[in-house]
This record gives sequence, C-alpha cells and structure tokens, in this order.
Amino acid sequence: MAGQAWTTFQDLGALPETADFVGSSDGAVFGRQPQVRYTTGPWQFAMENSQTVVGGSSANAATTAAPIETNDNVIPDLVARYTHKGDFGYVSTAALVRQLKAKNPSGAVNVGDSQTGYGLTVSGKIKVGSKDDIRFMVTHGAGIGRYMALNTSNDATLNTATGELDLIDITAGYVTYHHKWTDKLRSNFQLSAFSASNPSTITVDATKKVSSGLVNLMYAVNPKLDVGVEGLHATRKVEGGAEGDMDRLHFMARYNF
Repeated sequence: MAGQAWTTFQDLGALPETADFVGSSDGAVFGRQPQVRYTTGPWQFAMENSQTVVGGSSANAATTAAPIETNDNVIPDLVARYTHKGDFGYVSTAALVRQLKAKNPSGAVNVGDSQTGYGLTVSGKIKVGSKDDIRFMVTHGAGIGRYMALNTSNDATLNTATGELDLIDITAGYVTYHHKWTDKLRSNFQLSAFSASNPSTITVDATKKVSSGLVNLMYAVNPKLDVGVEGLHATRKVEGGAEGDMDRLHFMARYNF
C-alpha cells in the first residue's frame, strides 16, 4: 500500500465506539499521513512521513509550548506491527523508530539538533461472553508526541540555550468495556489517561497529565441509523501546576453508508 492512510502505529480495531469521533483521544495513538506499507500475514512494515514537532524552551521566556512543525527530517519514520488473532479476540503490538530533527525553527539562528525517538504500543479487543468485549491500548515512548493524544504534547523541547532537542517521554492508554443490553441497545464505559515526563527545559504551560472517563448509550434505530447520548468528564494539569476539568454531554445521530 502506498498513499495517505492511518498510521501503522495506530490500531483502528481497538478504537472504542463513542459519540465523539475520537473519544479515547487522551490515551490513543491517532494519526493519518503519507506512507508505504507492506503486509504479510500477521506482520506489517511501513515507512511513513517524518516530521518533528517541537515546543519552546524555558530558557526563552518569550516562547510557549505551542507546537512548531519542522520539515528538516531526512529519514522516514519506521513502524513494524504484529497481530495475534484467536478465539479470544486479538492482541497487537507495534514499534516505532524515528528521527527527530530541528534546525533554525521560527527564525532562530544556529540552533538545531537531531535525536532518535521510539515508541511501543500494545492494543487489542478481548471477547467477553458472546456479545461484549474489552478494547484497550497502552503506549510508551520518547519523542512520539505527534502520534499521541492528538499532539497533546510535542515531540521534544528545543533548548535555545544549548541548541539541543530534549525529548518528551509519554505514557498513555485507555480501556473500554463494550456491553450490549439488547440486540439494538448498547453502552460503552471507558477510562483514559495521558502522562508526560517533561524535561526541565519545558515551559509552564506544557501538558503534564490528562485523564477522562465516559459512558454512553447507543440505540440502533435500524441497520443503517444509530442515535446516542454520551457523558464525559476530563481533567488536565500543566507543568506549572495549573489544572482544570471539563464536562461534556454529546448527542449523536449517525447514518452508516
């Protein structure tokens, strides 16, 4: 396969059913980009679009954690995935290795560095009885912010004082229980979390922790039409200590083509 597609580092089959398009956003690998992928049996190997997303350094008081996308990479991101299927469902593991490179971003002069980032993710769908299932994903890595939680954290901090990239370590995941009440009525119960181990050069507005929980109720009006309602509670804490929370109530109607 060659073209624009969901990253091989992402497991589409393990994504939960939510009213929000990416209801597990704080704990999930999620991204779509150009790539070349080879699949053979349970294995997938891919070379994907390389791009580094860096944030400001605390050494420069004028900068913030706002992402700066660089196009200095010369080596594609490399991904390998193995999926084991059985009567229980399936479990899938993927590894990512990537070059992180930034040179003179945002007009900075003689500031730049190259580092190696990595990521490991385990995900799957486990059957519970004849109708229910548990979907999960756990991911850890350094310099993988662009792949995680809709870029909640950057890949690295560019230390303008030393000209070096300080990688951001990330651990994130979610677990969702999918339950069918009847043939037409179903619910999903989910917990999700994201944690960044930020370098000392990070700015105070950089995300440190995010967590959320949701519950929904979906009804199949007919084989093509679904309606539903979903409640979500989430919290966020930044490196400087500020924190907040959010509550959302979603209503949905979806026509399946």
